[in-house]
Amino acid sequence: MTFEINKTEYIAVIAGMDCLPRINEDEIIDPSYIELAQKAATDHFANRFSKLFKDNQEKYELFLGNNHIQKQLSKWQLDPIKFWYLHLFIIDYATDAFRSVTIFEELSTKQYIEKLIKSLEKTDIEKFCLDIRINKEKLSTRNPWVGVALLSALKQDFPFDWVNNNTFVSKDIKEDIERYTTARMKFSTELYSHFFDQYLHKSQRGRKSFIGKFLYLADLTRDERYWYGCKPTLEKYCKKYEIAQYQKIMVEGVEYIAIPFDVGKDLSDHIKKCTMIPQLRHSFYFSPVDE
Repeated sequence: MTFEINKTEYIAVIAGMDCLPRINEDEIIDPSYIELAQKAATDHFANRFSKLFKDNQEKYELFLGNNHIQKQLSKWQLDPIKFWYLHLFIIDYATDAFRSVTIFEELSTKQYIEKLIKSLEKTDIEKFCLDIRINKEKLSTRNPWVGVALLSALKQDFPFDWVNNNTFVSKDIKEDIERYTTARMKFSTELYSHFFDQYLHKSQRGRKSFIGKFLYLADLTRDERYWYGCKPTLEKYCKKYEIAQYQKIMVEGVEYIAIPFDVGKDLSDHIKKCTMIPQLRHSFYFSPVDE
C-alpha cells in the first residue's frame, strides 16, 4: 500500500488532542499549536508508514476480511483505510510512549549472544556507550576498545557448540512484560476512545468491544474472545440451553457455539489498576509546545 496524506484525517484528530501537553479544563490551547501537532504527527507517521504497514500486512488482511469490523465501520460512516492508518498510528505511538520501560526479551542463550555480537558489530565507535547492570551494580563506559575486546571474546571464546536453545524467563520478567503490555493496552484504548468521542454519540453501544478487536490485532492481548466478541465453544462442551439459545459461528471451517463474552467489562477490569504513565515526550509524535 502506498502512503496517502489524505488518509491521515483520523490521525490528525487524535494528534490535535493527545500529541500535545495536557492542559487544565479551563485553558484553551492556541489553534496554531494544534495545527503544528497535527503536522508533526502526520509527517512522522508518513516516514514510519512503509515499515508499519509491512510489519502488519497479515493483520491488515484479517482487518479487511472481518465482516463485523467492515459492517460496523460502514454503519458508523467511517472510512476503512483511514481507520487502518489510525490503528497503525496508535500502536506505534503507544510503543513510543513506553520505550523507556525495560523489557527483557524471551531469547535463548544462543540467540541473546548472537544478538549481542550483531549489536557490537554495527556500533558507531564515535558514539559508543556501554551500560552493563549485574544485579544491583551498574558499569558504564564510553571506551570503544572495551566494545572491541568484548566482541573479540564473544566471537573467539564462546563455546557455541554447547549452548542450549532453552529460553530463561523468570517470574519477575513475565510480570514486567505483562505490566508493559497492559499499559500500552490502556493507552491505546484511551486514544481509540478519544477518537470515537469526536465521531460517535456517547450513547453509541459496542465501542469497547470494537476496540478489543484492534487490541487483538496489535498483539496487546492473545485472548481470542476479544477478536470474536464471544467465546467460541465446541457444541460437545456446551449445555443444552446454550446450544438452543446462542448463535453458531464458523472459525477456520469449524462450527462453534458463540457463548456471550463482555469484552468491554473484561477490558475495563484489566486496565483499571494500571498506574504506569505514558512518557509522551519520548515520542516523535509528540509536540512539546510548552518548552
